[in-house]
Amino acid sequence: MLENASLEEDDELQNIWIRLMANSMDPNFEASFRMAYIEIIKGLSSLDVKILDFFYNKLVEDGMEGENFRKHSYTKNRICGELSLSEEEYFDSIYNLFRVQCLAPAVITGGIRMGNEPITIFKGADEISMTPLGKNFIEACIKD
Repeated sequence: MLENASLEEDDELQNIWIRLMANSMDPNFEASFRMAYIEIIKGLSSLDVKILDFFYNKLVEDGMEGENFRKHSYTKNRICGELSLSEEEYFDSIYNLFRVQCLAPAVITGGIRMGNEPITIFKGADEISMTPLGKNFIEACIKD
């Protein structure tokens, strides 16, 4: 961690390394810590961090930070609008966040069923939700 943090030039990403190191040594820190977080940080840009932070803050504002967060999703239009992103910036960042497993395409389940299985709609990158790994990563590395 120390080597990667020392090589990072982006201030936002340096802060994430610092938080991860501090939290990993804090015996009172209650969120989970995974070695995968090191690889995730290495694969992020400042924009990726901005989107993750926005997403997490919206979940908290909407009262979805508990177990319900997996059922909550946000649309491309909302994220682009609130963060003033172009579609190109959005898609580049979202697909990277899919790659590191912090965000995932939303799967909308309706009331219609085929046998015992509900019919679902896969929304791709147009509507996204946070993964449990993404939530834990944010709590360990981004949030104070």
